[in-house]
Amino acid sequence: MDITSKSGDYELLELKITSHNGFELDIKNGNTFTSLMVYEDLFSPTMTASLTLSDPEGILNFMPIIGQEKVDLSFVTAGLEEPITKKFIISKITDLESDAAIQNYTLELASVDLISNYEEKISEYFEGSATDIAQKCWKRLSSDKDFEFEPSSDLYENEIGIIIPNMTPMRACSYLTERAFHDTYKSSSYVFFESSKSYVMKPLEMLTQSEPKNKFNLGRYKNAGLGDEGSSPVDSNMENKKAITYSFLSNFKVLDNIAHGLYNSQLTTIDFVTRTKKIHDHSFWENSKDYKYLNQAEGMDENKDPDGPIFDITGQGIQYKPKTEYLLPEIEVKAGRPMFNQEKIYLQRKFFMQLINNIKCSLTVYGDSDLSVGDTVELSLPIFTRLDLKEEWEDKYYSGKYLICAIRHRLSGSRYVSDMELVKDSFNDELPAPIPVIEGVQK
Repeated sequence: MDITSKSGDYELLELKITSHNGFELDIKNGNTFTSLMVYEDLFSPTMTASLTLSDPEGILNFMPIIGQEKVDLSFVTAGLEEPITKKFIISKITDLESDAAIQNYTLELASVDLISNYEEKISEYFEGSATDIAQKCWKRLSSDKDFEFEPSSDLYENEIGIIIPNMTPMRACSYLTERAFHDTYKSSSYVFFESSKSYVMKPLEMLTQSEPKNKFNLGRYKNAGLGDEGSSPVDSNMENKKAITYSFLSNFKVLDNIAHGLYNSQLTTIDFVTRTKKIHDHSFWENSKDYKYLNQAEGMDENKDPDGPIFDITGQGIQYKPKTEYLLPEIEVKAGRPMFNQEKIYLQRKFFMQLINNIKCSLTVYGDSDLSVGDTVELSLPIFTRLDLKEEWEDKYYSGKYLICAIRHRLSGSRYVSDMELVKDSFNDELPAPIPVIEGVQK
């Protein structure tokens, strides 16, 4: 961001409503536009938005707005070059309030691609990998956006092809995430979602390996301007790196982890044709090091410690033993070649999906249109203590890389902020923690 611009500045490049009869209403300028919110979610195949208007002219009547209108929008953080651009359809009007002089209401917006999605149904037999099939299904949307995917290691061909049973293209792609596995990213936790830049089908584990797009500071920091007496001025560019608000929604969820098989799980697969069964086990305590985590990016500095599990796996802490059991069909078409590949997908996916439900942080920062869901950011979190730790002031467990699993771009007046939900799959330091030394306590 240009350091001469004010934090939260943005440029609204386009905000236009096109009526069913072709009439175009530009609301980019003027007092009608009150706020705009654009939503991205790692677990949603499409973006949504809501546009709040303060209307003294009676737009609802003279256009009129009847649910057959298009909305074109484009905006960018001041100083950046690549805008967020999207076409929507008005799907609903909510929060309508009127008085003698003005009407206030919110237009709920659905993407044009989502509408096109419902126009196409797929009932077809496919061969190839799950991601190859997903690409074929996605092309039925005829979307203007690119489709980014990580080729999966599975292969469905000959007698073990895949039938898509009367699904929309988006539903088919989501369905195929549960059939895909990856030999490098062993969690096989594929997700299909739309970001502000593209459609994506990749493993969550792979997304954690990307370099952070930005770094934000949590806690109290000096405002831009002069520093302490005798010190250099505070960098004005730090202003837009400060978190406006933040909170940790959760740090761990022991009961949920037990119920969803994070610690211990067992899968029994049954071949109903040959009447044989196989048992597959997965354990946090035994298998947690099989996966890549947020600080384990390719080419990482050898002197930098990798992330450690969020629980002590050395046996010093409580090792939760309850086991969640699952039962699924599996067909052995050829020796050692199962039709559904459940032994490579099911428990691993369950594990990783529950793992990212533990450490969750809600963060509001000055708007950054370069950030999209699926990106990673770095957080610097000060440790809470009354002792002067000097250079050791940063929380070594909760600072570090986080994955953006949801983001809301919020524009109102002259201010743009981003509300993000971040997740972390591991600590930045391995457990067990050293036994603390409590000072000032008489023995």
